Amino acid sequence: TLVCAEELRFTHDEIRPVFRAGLHNGCPLYSLVNALCEDAEGALRTLPPLEVVWHEGAWRSLSNRRLWCLKAYMGLAGKAKLEVPAVILASVPQNFVERNTSRNNGLWVRISGGDDLQPLAKPCRHFFGSGCFKGSACSFSHGPVDADRLRAKSSEEAPLMNEEIGVRVR
Repeated sequence: TLVCAEELRFTHDEIRPVFRAGLHNGCPLYSLVNALCEDAEGALRTLPPLEVVWHEGAWRSLSNRRLWCLKAYMGLAGKAKLEVPAVILASVPQNFVERNTSRNNGLWVRISGGDDLQPLAKPCRHFFGSGCFKGSACSFSHGPVDADRLRAKSSEEAPLMNEEIGVRVR
């Protein structure tokens, strides 16, 4: 399903500047924004669908970091509309009330901390045979991460991420 990114709202009041799971695990948010600016079609094709739920009269994304990247790209590229892949959940998740921390009805989100940019995802040390024996409790990356490339990018661009950044939607 395709949804309009500009119509989606955030569910968190703040997010960290680094992805913590999935395809972009360990990557700073700006790496996805850069990829979208360089090749939006290609980046969107590989982007996992946003998880979206209808709550209190608006579509709300449970994928706050990816949504922030998409809205930042829209602002940089001057796009008023952007259709993105989404999975629409039939009901609000059980933990939604605790996780829906937005104080502004999901209109914008703050990026907090910059310390997350330094400790990039390290490859898992617990892989044996078919997978990690620690499962979801593992704090290491389970995906391919080009640590040298990320380290170089984060040291070049880290000063840009030291400030708190908010994206507002109309």
